[in-house]
Amino acid sequence: MKSKKINLLKLLLTSSVAISCAILPVSCSLLSNDNDKKITIKNYEFNNLSSEYTIESKKLNLSFVNDGNVPYVNLLQMINSLDGFFDRNYINFSTNILFSELKMTTKFGYISFNWKTNKITMPNTYYEYITKSPGKTNFNKYLKSKSYYSKDFNKNTIVIDLKKYNFDILYHNGNVLLPLAIFNLLFCSTNYYNLYFNGNKIYGCDFDIKSNVQEIPQIRNSKFQNSLIPKDIVEAKFNFTALLIDYFYGLKEYNNINSFYSTISNEQKQRMLSQNPVISTKEYIKYLYNLNDLHTWVSMPSFYNHRDSSIAKDFYEYTTNKRERIYQSTRKYLKNNKLNNWVIQTSKENRELFEKYGVRFISNNTAVISFNSFKTFQNLNDNSTNKGFSEDTYLGFANAMKLIKKNLRNMKIKNIIVDLSTNSGGNIGAMQRGLGFITDEPILNKTYNRLNEEINIRSVEVDTDGDGNYKNDAYSEYNWYLLTGVNTFSAANTFTSIFKEMKLGKIIGQKTGGGAASILPVVLPDGTSIVISSNNLSVTIKNNTIKSIEGGIEPDIYLEYKDFYNDQKLLEIIKNK
Repeated sequence: MKSKKINLLKLLLTSSVAISCAILPVSCSLLSNDNDKKITIKNYEFNNLSSEYTIESKKLNLSFVNDGNVPYVNLLQMINSLDGFFDRNYINFSTNILFSELKMTTKFGYISFNWKTNKITMPNTYYEYITKSPGKTNFNKYLKSKSYYSKDFNKNTIVIDLKKYNFDILYHNGNVLLPLAIFNLLFCSTNYYNLYFNGNKIYGCDFDIKSNVQEIPQIRNSKFQNSLIPKDIVEAKFNFTALLIDYFYGLKEYNNINSFYSTISNEQKQRMLSQNPVISTKEYIKYLYNLNDLHTWVSMPSFYNHRDSSIAKDFYEYTTNKRERIYQSTRKYLKNNKLNNWVIQTSKENRELFEKYGVRFISNNTAVISFNSFKTFQNLNDNSTNKGFSEDTYLGFANAMKLIKKNLRNMKIKNIIVDLSTNSGGNIGAMQRGLGFITDEPILNKTYNRLNEEINIRSVEVDTDGDGNYKNDAYSEYNWYLLTGVNTFSAANTFTSIFKEMKLGKIIGQKTGGGAASILPVVLPDGTSIVISSNNLSVTIKNNTIKSIEGGIEPDIYLEYKDFYNDQKLLEIIKNK
C-alpha cells in the first residue's frame, strides 16, 4: 500500500505547470525552492537583428536576484517568447517538484535542470536541435543524406555541476530561472544565434557579431558603457569562462588543459577579476589568443568598455599568436608570389578569366581553380547562377567547370589543380558541394563530439548539375590535384582530409594549417563576444583509431612556397607523378 501512495505522489508532483503545495500530501517545507530570495523582474524591449529568423519585437523579462546585476531568465517563458527561433513543436516540459527537476524533452533528446543540486543533466547534446530552419540560407542545398552512422564510446550521462562554477538554478514561485549567459550558451550559441543584453535592450543576433558591422553601434549603445564592471558580473564572467572551457572548448585535451581554474595564475585571475573593463578585456584577450587556436578569438569588448571601443582599434597588439603570425606571413608571401610569378607574366585574357572564374590555364592540358573560402549564397529567393566563388562555392565550381569544358583555344584539359593554398575555410555544406564536382562517390564527413564522446559518419550525395538527379554528376574524367599549405585551414583542411582519405587524387604543396573544430559563438556575462573551437571535431579513422585533423594534413608531394605559382614546377610534378 505504501508503494502505491508513493507512485501517486510522483504522479501528482510531475506536471508541465506549477502545482500549489496546498493540494499535495507533503509539507511544503520538504520541497526545495528559492522563494526566500528577493527576485526583481524587469521588462526590456527585445529587437531581433537576425537575417535568418523572424522574431517579432516584444517585451522580455529579466530577473535579478537579491538586488544583484547578473540577469536570469525564466526558462519556459524565454523559450516561448522566442517562437520565431525555437520550434515549439519539438519541445515539451515536465516539472517534478518532489525531485526538484525540470525536464525539457526535444525531438532527439532531453536536458534536465535540478534546482536542489544545481546540476544540468543530459544523455548527449542532441537536445539542442530545437530551432526552426533558417529563413534566408539553405546550407544543405543540392545535398542529400546517403547514410548516417553513430557510435557512442561513453554511455555515461553528461552532468554539469554549476555549483563548481558558483552558479545557481533557481526555482522561484513555480518558475525555473537560469542565468542568461547559461541559457544563451545551451540553447542559442550552439545554434549560431545569441542574445545581447546591454542594459537598455535585449538584441538577438546571428552568429559572430563582428560580421554584422552595421548593427554594432546600435548594440553598443549601452547604459553600462565606460563604467566599472560590477563585482558580481566580473565574478560571473570569470566562472562562466571556466565552465565554457571545461565543457564546451573542443581543443581542451589537445591543448593539455586540465581545467580553466588550474591554468590561471593568481596574477591572471586578479586582472581578469578587475572591475576596470580595459584591464579585464585585455587579460581575457591574452588568455584566449594564447591558446594558439585560429578558431578562437574575441569579436567585441564588453558593454562596460567605451561604446566606440573595438578589438581592432584598442587591443590589436594582443590578438596575435605564433600560429597567426605564421599564417599571416605565409599568406602575404603567397600573395606577392602570385603577383610576381604569374599575374605579371600572363596575358590580359588569362587575368580576366582568373578574376571572373577563378580559373587559370597553365598548359594545354592543365587548369588551376583557385578560391579563398567555402561560401553559401545567403538568399533563398535569388536563383541566379552567374555567381562566382566570392559568393557561392557551388556556383563558382559550376561556372569554372563550364569554362574548362568549353575547350578554349582547342585546349584538351586532362588535369585540374584545386588551389586551396590561401583558402581559410568556411561553410561545411559548401565544402561538401565542392567535393561533389570531383567524385560521384558519397562524400564521407567524419566528426567526433568531445562532450558526447561519440563518432558520427555522415555520407552525402551532391546534385552537381542541379537537375534533381544525384547520380553521375561529377567531373571524374579529369585527374584531380590539390595545392595546399599552412593557410589551407578549417573547412579547407577538412576538404583536404576527405580528398586524401577517399583517394581522390594527389595533394601537392605543404602541410595544411589544421583547424578541426566547428566554431561556437558565445557571449560572456559582461557582453564580451567571443568565438571558440566547439566540441564538434573533424577526424580521420584508420585501423579503428580516431585522429583529429587539428594538426593538419601532410601532402603527397612536397613543394616549396616559392614554387606554388611556378607553372613549370606544377607541370613537372603532374608529369612525374
